[in-house]
Parts: sequence; structure tokens; C-alpha cells
Amino acid sequence: MSEYINVNALQQIDIDEIIEAQEVKSESRESEEGYKRLFELSPDAICVHSNGKIVLVNLAAEKLFDKKKSKDIIGRSILDFVHPDYIDIAQDRIKIIYEGGMITPFIEEKFIANDGSIIDVEIGTSAFRYNHKPAVLVVARNISQRKKMEKKIRESEKLLREITENISDIIAKTDVEGTIKYVTPTKNDILGYGLGNVIGKNLFDFIYLDDKKNVLSKIRKSINTTINQKLEFRCIHIDKHIIWVDGWFNTLLDENNKVIGLILSARDITKQIEAEELIKENKEKTRLLNQAIEYDKFRTDFFANISHELRTPINVILGTLQLMELKFKEIFNENDPKNKGYLKTMKQNCYRLVRLIDNLIDVTKIDAGYFEIHLSNCNIVSVIEEITLSVAEYVENNGISLLFDTEMEERIIACDKEKIERIILNLISNAIKFTNAGGNISVNIFERKDNVVISVKDTGIGIPKEKQECVFDRFIQVDKSLTRSREGSGIGLSLVKALVEMHGGKVFLESEVNVGSEFSFELPIKQLLDSEAVYVNNSLNADNNIQKIHIEFSDIYF
Repeated sequence: MSEYINVNALQQIDIDEIIEAQEVKSESRESEEGYKRLFELSPDAICVHSNGKIVLVNLAAEKLFDKKKSKDIIGRSILDFVHPDYIDIAQDRIKIIYEGGMITPFIEEKFIANDGSIIDVEIGTSAFRYNHKPAVLVVARNISQRKKMEKKIRESEKLLREITENISDIIAKTDVEGTIKYVTPTKNDILGYGLGNVIGKNLFDFIYLDDKKNVLSKIRKSINTTINQKLEFRCIHIDKHIIWVDGWFNTLLDENNKVIGLILSARDITKQIEAEELIKENKEKTRLLNQAIEYDKFRTDFFANISHELRTPINVILGTLQLMELKFKEIFNENDPKNKGYLKTMKQNCYRLVRLIDNLIDVTKIDAGYFEIHLSNCNIVSVIEEITLSVAEYVENNGISLLFDTEMEERIIACDKEKIERIILNLISNAIKFTNAGGNISVNIFERKDNVVISVKDTGIGIPKEKQECVFDRFIQVDKSLTRSREGSGIGLSLVKALVEMHGGKVFLESEVNVGSEFSFELPIKQLLDSEAVYVNNSLNADNNIQKIHIEFSDIYF
């Protein structure tokens, strides 16, 4: 009977197995649903490639390839989306998977999107079975943004490296103990040690001894307050000289804000410090110069006043002596030779005082800019010749031979006749003082292209080489000893130089010890225009000339 139930058959059915099979089937469906959900929601693009074609893709793949629907991808080869530069690599990977059924690691490749743009991807492949057939599972991750960020980072690192390698400043990293962990490889190595001799050394090994205390104080303050500290201090160059640096100390903190090190940036300011010192030195020199100018002005005023004050009584004394000389027979016993000698000595020393006072007055006028020369057209040959011949008797009375010679008979030039006479008298006076009896003095005139040269040459004691540069300086004498045998104030030659230069000329000296000296000066050959020319009679007033000679030769005792 159909309704008959085979009890024995029912007894052979295991109810637990049926329940277990149903549970496995249910779990399998749940697992399949879970994988399907992961497949659809994965942020990475997933493709199943079987028999040379894409058979399954997720939403991320559609987005990666810029396709609106999966049907635009399914049925195409994965190689259609691979960049030409990576086709061979992709083919080899697929072949290896089909043949060996292995998993290949993720590598970077490039895909081409629907719009032709290039996509950087990180791709992994694995053997897979789809619908009971061998397939390749392709997982691709879009890393274009990451690649852009990596490029920017590389560019930033390159820029930072170029900056640190070319910056002239030192940037160093140390631990809290001061041990140098890093220093920029500057092209301009401030201290000259090189990287190899700096890393691992202590910062204080390179700091000048007297500045270590200040540097340590700044570092401690920076560590305690985490506030940047600035300090100018000295370092020791490898060549042992001092380098001034402008340093900044910055603290390095960990995630707990604990100080773990220091960053030191230092700039070489040696030239700046030297410039500042030079400015200070120049300011001090300027102060001293202004002080000297004030003192010189005071001295000039003093000499001017005292010279004028002295001139009046000296003139009175000299006038009295001249009057006494005229009345000699009435006042003194003319048979007593001592009386004339006393009178002559007093007159000569009055002349010396007059000469000294005149020189001081002229010097102060020159310093104050009030001294003037009065140019006129005159025969310079006649001027020099006549003043030279007028002192011949004085020279010969000292047992010295005086010679005059000229290359020309006449040369009209613009000069101050009185000042030229004074120059010649001064030079001849000096020659007499330093030439012993039996010697020679020669006065010569030479004509050059644009100048007339006047020379006074003697066979005297000469001037040492080391003294020749200063003989024209004011108040300078070659023999400064208290027992010097020649009188003089040291003003004459400086005045000669000033008078010659006021004529637009120059003074020269050639001398050799125990051979003699030659003082020469040049005057430019030029004349005043007719509209301003003044022609002077070259003949000298005898009485006036004798007075000048007495004054200029007052240092010489005849």
C-alpha cells in the first residue's frame, strides 16, 4: 500500500545529520553573503579575470576605470586598462598565476582611465576559481594621491637638503648634554673642522674658553623655560683664530613636552664685529682728532697772541740798542773792545728773537689760512743772484766759499719776491751752520720744461737717511741733544716748504752723511696776465736787505 510507511527505512535516517547539513548550508549562504558584501563594499578595485576576460568587478573598479556600469568593463581584457609600459609585466604575472596557481605580491603599476588619464595603482594578483574554472583575482588600489604626496615630500626634502647644504649658517642638533648629533654640511664651513670631526663631539669643545659660562647659562635657561635664547659668542677655528657667531638656542621636545635636545643655529658675524670695532675706533679717533684740532686752535691762538706781545718789547729793545750804537762814543769808552762786543751780542740775540717771533707769527697765519703771498712778475735769476751775493761776505767770514751759477740770464715768472728771498736766506743760513770752515756752498739755477729749479748745495756734515723724511716737519731738529752745537728753533725748513708749496712748487732733499746736503725747490714757469701783472724792480734795498740778513743769520755767530 502506498500509504504504507517503511518503519525500518525511517529508522535508518539520522535526524541529527539532516539538521547539521541544514546548518552548514545556512552558514555557507551567510558566508557567501558576507564575502559578497565585502566584495561590493571594498574600497579597493576587485576584478575576476577568467579565460582572458574580466567576468566580475565591484563598484570600486567601476570608479577606478571611470566607468558608469560594470558592463562597460566585463568582457574586456584587464590588459586593456594597463599602461603600455607595464603590459609585458602584467602578461607575465597572469601567465605565472595560471601556470603555478600562486599569489604575487603587490607592486606599483600604471592604469589608463576611460578619459585617457594615467592612474598610479598598487596591484596584487592571486589564483582564483570562478564558476569551477581557473581565474585570476586582481586587486588594485588607486595610489595617485599618495604618489603626488610622495613627490611633494621628495621635492620638499630635496629643497630642504639643498638649503641646508648651501646655507652659510651652521644648524646643529645636540642632546641635552651638548653632544652634537647632526650638523648641516655647509659649503662655507665656518669653523673649518668638517663634518667628520664634529659629529659626536661636545658643543663646548668648539667654544672660546671665556664664553663657555655665558653659553651654558643660555642653554640652561632655554631648557628650563623652553624659550628660544640668543647670544653672541666666540668659537675657535681649526686654525686657532677667533670666530664670532650670532647663535640661537631652541629646545627639542618629545610627545610629553620633555626636552630631549637642542637646535643651535649660528651665523658668522666676525666681519660685522670687526666693522663695529672699526667704527668705534674711528669714533674714538674722530674724538681725539677733534680734540687735537681744538688744542691746535688754542695753540695757534696762543702763539699768535704771545708772538705779537713779544714783538713790541723786542722792537723797543732793538731800537734802543741801535740808538746806543749810534751814540756809542758818547755813552761808552770806545777804547774798550768789550763794550762793542757786548753791544753786538745783544743786537744779534735781539735779531734771533725777532726771527723766532716772525716765524711763529707766519706759522700761525699759515695754520689759520690767513697767510698770503703777493705774486708779481719778476726775473727769478736776478732775485736769486742778488740775494746770494748780498750774503757772500757773511759766508766768507766763516771760512766758507760761496759760488753762484745759472743756466740762463733771465726768466720772468710770477712769484712773491720777498718770500723767495726769505727761502734762499733760510737755506743758505742752514748751509752755513752745518758746513765747517774750508767747505763750499753753491747756489745754482736750472731750467726745466715747465719749472725753474733753485738748488743750495753744501759740503757739510750731511743728514742721516732715517732723519731726512722729517727735516721739513715743524719743530723738528736732527740734533736734539742739549749740547747741540748749532742754534735753531726747527721752524725754518717747515716754513720754507710751506712758502714753496704756496707758489705751486715742491721741495727736495738729497744728503749723505759727511759728504753734504742739497736742498732744492722748483717753481712753475708762469706769468700773471697783463691785466693783473705787477712788474717789480729786482734791485734790492741795501739797508732793508742788511736787516733781513741780520735776522735770518742771527743763529750764526760771526
